Amino acid sequence: MSDFAKSYEENLKMVNRALRVKESFDMLIKKIKIGSKEATFYCIDGFVKDAMFEKMLEYLSNLTDKQLKEAGDADGFLNSHITYIESSTEDSLEMFETFVLSGAIGMIVDGFTKAIIIDSLDFDLSKYENKHIRVCSNLPYYVTTPILFKLFESGLDI
Repeated sequence: MSDFAKSYEENLKMVNRALRVKESFDMLIKKIKIGSKEATFYCIDGFVKDAMFEKMLEYLSNLTDKQLKEAGDADGFLNSHITYIESSTEDSLEMFETFVLSGAIGMIVDGFTKAIIIDSLDFDLSKYENKHIRVCSNLPYYVTTPILFKLFESGLDI
């Protein structure tokens, strides 16, 4: 069962509360229209590839109601219109929160009972090749785990 309802406004209230957007100055929120539907994006400032995000917003804001209807639900929409390689749908609020706090873009669309997650972490690890680096953090495990896995998979001398 999905934590997300068909009510866009209820979903926004739930996500805003979970992400504590009123307390966080690093949480970016962008609202756009996709056809006649509202959509809201959540991400952390500095963790998003700006050029990719701008192109995606431009593309999505030009979609028609017909295209939205043809896509159907969040999974259909993802497969039809979010072609960025690292993307998925999510029906758990806790996982949505984890993904966004770990650097992904979270997307809530009016009428969808699942959220869309777009991995857009913008961090160039190549400049650390052939260097020994140390990583330390005082963040919750659910935020650091995806970041640490990216570091471990990079092949860097950590």
